Amino acid sequence: MPLNHAFQERPCRRLTAVGLLLALGLIVAFALGTWLSARQMETKLVARECAVAGRLMNSHAASADAVADAFTDKHISASDQSLGARTFAVRGYDAPSADLLAPFFHTTLWKSTLFYAGCAILALLLYGVSALSSMTGIYAAIARVSAQAVEIGRGNLRVRLDQSAEGALGRMQTSLNEVAAGIQATFDKMAKDRAFLKDLISDISHQLKTPLAALKMYQEILLQEPMEANAQAFVVRSGEQIERMEWLVLGLLKMARIEAGQLLFHLHPHDLCALTRQAAADFAHMAADKGVELTVANNGCPMLLCDAAWLREAVGNVVKNCIECTPAGGRVRLEASATPVMVTLTVRDTGPGIHPDDLPFVFRRFYRGHGHTGAGSGIGLSLAQAITEQMGGTLNAGGIFGEGAVFTFTFLFKSM
Repeated sequence: MPLNHAFQERPCRRLTAVGLLLALGLIVAFALGTWLSARQMETKLVARECAVAGRLMNSHAASADAVADAFTDKHISASDQSLGARTFAVRGYDAPSADLLAPFFHTTLWKSTLFYAGCAILALLLYGVSALSSMTGIYAAIARVSAQAVEIGRGNLRVRLDQSAEGALGRMQTSLNEVAAGIQATFDKMAKDRAFLKDLISDISHQLKTPLAALKMYQEILLQEPMEANAQAFVVRSGEQIERMEWLVLGLLKMARIEAGQLLFHLHPHDLCALTRQAAADFAHMAADKGVELTVANNGCPMLLCDAAWLREAVGNVVKNCIECTPAGGRVRLEASATPVMVTLTVRDTGPGIHPDDLPFVFRRFYRGHGHTGAGSGIGLSLAQAITEQMGGTLNAGGIFGEGAVFTFTFLFKSM
């Protein structure tokens, strides 16, 4: 962080101010301690000199005037200093022994050292307490920001920080509040869009069902009228296209409801074996008309937490797709099974299978694979997968190309 930006932060300014105050305090303490030490040493030195002078006068070694002149003369000659040093050396008084004869020098030095060390330690403690206080405030603010981020991640976009911090932390709080507000606004708009789409789907459903039902009725009336074989074949094909259109419209409406988040599932435990048999029964007539054998095999009867009506819809779409893709004389087999981990429902056919290049796209809406000749709407598999995933399961496609397709519904026990 650049220095000018650092001083914009309140904790940095606070720590800098405390450091400067403590440095100024140490300078004052050092100057005061040095002055007091010097005054104390001067006092001790004058006291010692007075004691030496008194002793000289009591011993009549020199007159009072001579002693006073010796101690108060500001001009000491080098010869006098040399003579005194030789005299003291004979008596064993030199610099190393000065502490023993004049201990106040050593005592004053230690007192000064302890005083300065104490001031330094106190300054470090004060600075440490100030830094700890600042860091505690910073980490508390960070913890609040982190808690807000967690709440936003959980979907609670109404939470806001009070933005009491300054500097970079305050700007981060402001940015996070703006992000939460932006996401909330987006979600509100999406909710409005979903509501609009739901109403639109309802209107389209109402508007399309009536003309489709009328067309179907007209086609059935025409079939009852006497007509030539070619005309009758045309009316039959028209009825098939009407049924296909009805299936396509209903499928699109269901897919739109799922994508709009308007599809509600009522999950209850259901016998998967019974559900499988019902789905097969729905298309037994279609399979018989095409000459395809439709069978159900159950390895045990596991219970599945699901919406039976919608899962039956999903399974039915897959079964219908397999029947359409299987030639006459082929087979479509439904098999339910369970393990300690999952429940599976497999739909197999003996048709041409799925080309390896088509596998990644087989559930894409209106996708037509290699060599597709069926009359399907192109939305059944996509709808089946969407319904399955909405109930917490998965739908995968596989099999061996040229031998048949395999569709597997999987539901983990933890999702039931």
